[in-house]
Amino acid sequence: MSALGIESNRFIVISERAIADFNEAIRLDPKGALAFRNRGDAYMNKGDYDQAIADYNEAIRLDPTSALALSDRGVAFASKGTYDRALADFNEAIRLDSKSAHAFRNRGVVYAYKGDNNRAIADFNEAIRLDPKGALTFRNRGDAYMNKGDYDRAIADYSEAIRLDPKSALALSDRGVVYASKGTYDRALADFNEAIRLEPKSAHAFRNRGVVYAYKGDNDRAIADFSAAIRLDPKGALTFKNRGDAYMNKGDYDRAVADYNEALRLDPNNALAFCNRGRAKRNINDVSGSADIAKARRLDASACR
Repeated sequence: MSALGIESNRFIVISERAIADFNEAIRLDPKGALAFRNRGDAYMNKGDYDQAIADYNEAIRLDPTSALALSDRGVAFASKGTYDRALADFNEAIRLDSKSAHAFRNRGVVYAYKGDNNRAIADFNEAIRLDPKGALTFRNRGDAYMNKGDYDRAIADYSEAIRLDPKSALALSDRGVVYASKGTYDRALADFNEAIRLEPKSAHAFRNRGVVYAYKGDNDRAIADFSAAIRLDPKGALTFKNRGDAYMNKGDYDRAVADYNEALRLDPNNALAFCNRGRAKRNINDVSGSADIAKARRLDASACR
């Protein structure tokens, strides 16, 4: 069971069939811990975290020394945002099996979610020592270095993740983000282009490529990419805000306001969206622009300077 993986309809169909089989296995042998763990994995693939946790609980009751069941339950808790319970499970899994790269990597992911990037990196280091071919762990460690602003180490880790898994659109997109953060826009574009070629339904890659086009002053291409990202993920508040910014740069204030409206509907506490909507409104003589700017400053004192 991988941590916080991407679900798909195909997995859901497979999971339904698997659940039926595990139900029968459990009926025939209600003391089989492995069947409960496997059924928990199937529920995880469906996104039914509560039922997964119930099955992992039973697997652990039947086999308290199962590091895998503990680690999998930790993934389910992490997926629900219950990070402290997830950490407790990963700690116990590591106590039972100190060579579990799976448990170290997943614990590192939770530390990263909690903002403790140093602990996250330490766990990813150990997971890599135990399994030096784990592309996902290199990507996770790259994310933690990125969060710390250590761009060169992040690039090195993303590059290794890509070497191990050349079809990882996420690693390419993440490396592109780091290149963009360093101002290396052409290399960022190359990574986003390849990520989109590999995964043409990646809203993440389209949005990030749009940001780079905007940085380069190509607002038309930026808007095209943001529009593609919105078609793929219409609930992305940040993408609406980004497209609003591109329209602002073109002087199309009415469309900018419309995008900021949607960004704020999806994320009512987005200070930058309030700020930029206020500025766009002022450009079309809408007196409510001042109220937006005041609201932005209440949400974030550094906004709208």
